[in-house]
Amino acid sequence: MGGPSIVERFWTGLLLSSQRGPEVLKWVAFGRRLLVGVSALFLLLGVGLTVLSTVQLGRLLEASLRARGRSAAVAAARAAFVPLSLEDGRTLRLLAAEFAVQPELAGLRVVDARGKVWAEAGGARGASEGLLLLEAPVRASPSSGSKAEAIGRVEVRMDPSGFARQRRALLGTSLAVNGAFVLALLSVGLVFIRNLTLRMQIMVDEARWVAELKRSNRELEEFAYIASHDLQSPLRKVSGFAELLRESCGGRLGPEADEYIVLITDGVRRMQRLIEDLLTSSRVGSRQLSLVEVDLAEVVREVLSDLEPQRTAAGARVETAPLPVVRADRVQMGQVFQNLLGNALKFRGKSPLVVRIQAQARQDGWSFQVADNGIGIEPRYQERIFKMFARLHSVGAYEGTGIGLAVTRKIVERHGGTIWAESRPDAGTTFHFTLRGSPSGEPLTAQGGGDAR
Repeated sequence: MGGPSIVERFWTGLLLSSQRGPEVLKWVAFGRRLLVGVSALFLLLGVGLTVLSTVQLGRLLEASLRARGRSAAVAAARAAFVPLSLEDGRTLRLLAAEFAVQPELAGLRVVDARGKVWAEAGGARGASEGLLLLEAPVRASPSSGSKAEAIGRVEVRMDPSGFARQRRALLGTSLAVNGAFVLALLSVGLVFIRNLTLRMQIMVDEARWVAELKRSNRELEEFAYIASHDLQSPLRKVSGFAELLRESCGGRLGPEADEYIVLITDGVRRMQRLIEDLLTSSRVGSRQLSLVEVDLAEVVREVLSDLEPQRTAAGARVETAPLPVVRADRVQMGQVFQNLLGNALKFRGKSPLVVRIQAQARQDGWSFQVADNGIGIEPRYQERIFKMFARLHSVGAYEGTGIGLAVTRKIVERHGGTIWAESRPDAGTTFHFTLRGSPSGEPLTAQGGGDAR
């Protein structure tokens, strides 16, 4: 058996539209009322025009029928003058029969001045109901008017029933066409309203979901900020008492107790670092962007100055190409380079570490690359590293909480850009990210560069 027909699917869609939200249902009800009103107006207008046209056509047909009947009567009167003068009944009957064969002519009679019927032909003998009677005098010169004395008259009866049937057929056809047009208009309009309803429902749902998502994200950021802030105080107490216990009782409680104290201290330190990173992440999302013209070359120099101890310990060399001035949040741009350079210094390999920072102008802004020759990342993990708390190594292997790159992605996306990584194990990693250009659409000029440390 086949599936539901088009009509069934159509009406099912209309019924389902009643399950839409209240905002959309208002538009649906208004649209349906408007559509029904317009369809009724078209139907009334079409019926009215059809009726008027039919009435006018009937008048024209009747006038045409009268004109043809009058012409037939005049022609018969002219032909009947001589035989009627001679009282030649046989000729008059032949004449009447000849004229009676014309279309719509129901009957013809030749009557003399005394009222005697000399000839009668046609199918309407003795019947006059519903027929049009037209007369013409039989005189010597019918075109001379009433001056010549009439010796009789010709009566012609015309049958208008054929035109009446035509009018009824025309009226029925017109009404059927109008009804079909209105029905088609109503069907197309209902389909249009249904499709419009679905689109409006999608828009309303999307707007509601976006608002709900923003509210949820805002509450989550507020919760993370409050929870992280409130956790700082008890952690400081635990850290302080653990340190006092180590100083006052270190070595006297046995090696196991000393190990436990160290584990407590390390756990508290990691928890504090995690809380600090959570606070940083929540501030990135809740803090309003302060967009100014930022010299990224100067930002990188400041970040390298802050990371100088780590760079020196790693024996790393950082090469910086000319970097542009962009419209961005200066603090958050510092966080981006701090996280990317810190990652490069942290995940270095056995070879001397070299980090290269460069930028290329694009039609819609700038593209940046931070490349290193560190341990690299397997391709299957190149998207996972941007998720919260994502770690590819054990806690003891490398420091960190796995939040840095997630914060970096959030900052770049807040500035309208994207970020991704290209890497292979033991072949280094290149982080790419984009930033839009100046408000005028033209990338700002690159400045600085050539810095190597």
